[in-house]
Amino acid sequence: MNRKTCQQTMVRYALPQMIGLLFNSCYVLVDGIFIGRILETTAMAAAGTAVPLVELLVALSMALSAGGSVGIMAHLAKGEQEKARRIFADVLALALLIGLLICLFGNLFLTELAMALGADASCLADAKTYLRFIVTFCPFMLTGYLLGGLTRADDCPKLAMTAMSVGSVSNIFLDSLFMVPLRRESAARPLQRRSDRSSRS
Repeated sequence: MNRKTCQQTMVRYALPQMIGLLFNSCYVLVDGIFIGRILETTAMAAAGTAVPLVELLVALSMALSAGGSVGIMAHLAKGEQEKARRIFADVLALALLIGLLICLFGNLFLTELAMALGADASCLADAKTYLRFIVTFCPFMLTGYLLGGLTRADDCPKLAMTAMSVGSVSNIFLDSLFMVPLRRESAARPLQRRSDRSSRS
């Protein structure tokens, strides 16, 4: 592979990822605006307690995606389609297993989890409501992030970008649907986010 081809490949993969992340950042910003202006201040605090858990899930799915992608691309380069499929299935099964375990134990020890993440008496109830949806839909979150990385490994960076962008735009739409006209409490925000994540996967 010459230098020009290498640069073209980097742009082909990096540019769609940057665009997708831009859309993702926009919906995170809009989330904060909706929560801060429509819901009570305790709802913002409750959402903040969930950030470490969400980032941990993102990091975990990225680790699985990076490791799986290397193996898949190596076997695809050798023409070993069956081995690549096996790695894909194994990584996906592992993500689902981890997600189910987090779902199970997260719901069993929800109060302890909320307090460990920094929730105090003023926002504990809202934090538990918020975290309940996150841990319950954790299998969909993990597989959604994972499939984005594996899609890029399958030589479809634009498809991964499209999925991330559409998911982010739909998230903003669901913000307005659940929180503005219906005036839902803090349970509405994580519910629509999990709906968005499951649609991506």
